[in-house]
Order: sequence, then C-alpha cells, then structure tokens
Amino acid sequence: EVPAESPRAGTSPETAPTPPAAADDEAMVQLGEHRISATVFTLFSGEAHALLQTIRGEHETLQQHGIITDDLLRATHTLAGIAGTVELDVLRELGRAFEGALSRLAAGSLSADEEQLVGDAIDAIDAMVSSAIALRAPPAQPVLISRLEGVAPPVADAPHVFHRDEDATVLPEEEAALPREAE
Repeated sequence: EVPAESPRAGTSPETAPTPPAAADDEAMVQLGEHRISATVFTLFSGEAHALLQTIRGEHETLQQHGIITDDLLRATHTLAGIAGTVELDVLRELGRAFEGALSRLAAGSLSADEEQLVGDAIDAIDAMVSSAIALRAPPAQPVLISRLEGVAPPVADAPHVFHRDEDATVLPEEEAALPREAE
C-alpha cells in the first residue's frame, strides 16, 4: 500500500506532475486600467488586424460599387465584440455605433457626407486598434459616435402605384384582390 503522503506509485518526486499555473502566474499585459492575459491580448491583436484588413477591403467595395456588404457588417460586429473581450470599451462602443450606422445605410445610396463619415469611422477604428496593440489606451470618440448614431435610415421612396394593363390576363385568385369600378 502506498502512503497518502508519497508520490503516486511509479513516479519519483522529481517526475511527479505539476499542477497547472494559477491564473495569477499567467503573463499579463496592462492596457489602460485593465490587466489582460497576454495570450488573449495576442489573439485579439491578430484577429483585430485581420478584421481591419477586411473592413478596409470592403470599404473599397463600398466606394467603387456603393454596396455595404455583409462582410463589412460582420467584420465590424466581430471587432466590436472582441474589443469588449479585452475590455477596450471605447473601441467596442465605436464599433457598435458604426455597425448600427452601416445597417441603417445599407438600404440606400450613400451621400457624400455619409461616405465621408464611413471613412472617418474606419480611420478612427484603425487608430484605436493601433493604439491598443501598442499598449496605449485609445481615446474615446464621443463626437464620432454621436455622428454615427445620428445616421437615419434612408427615406423610402413614395410607394409605387401599379396600374393594371387592360389587356393583362388576370388569374381567378387575383380577381378577388382587384378593386372594382363602380358600374
């Protein structure tokens, strides 16, 4: 029988398994007021860089074709989410405001001012990520966030009135839906 105090049978005290390091022993980085796991921060840095590349590429698509793509929305959403993971609240707030503005703008054509606002937001997000990667807390962007939150959805065009062609064939199930003229 092995005494309770001795290493497990078949191992010597020198080869006994060591417990995993406590979270306090993990390498940490300081970002503003927050201490973040160096591993998590490294993952954030790589992912943020890749998302920024996607955002910049999709911004080119927007400039050339006037289309706010799902990839642009997704990359913006994901960047805002991972910013929250590393407690970069100012980047998360700007990312959320930008995503909301993009969602509202996606249904119509962008004006020159709206195109400029999108470019300003991307530049600010890029600068914030660069600051964070350099372990400098990025500054808040309340004016830009307010501008993004002020973006209204496009005004719907007047409803299109369809006129029935007199020679058009009307199916029986459509007949009941057609307005009747007074006889």
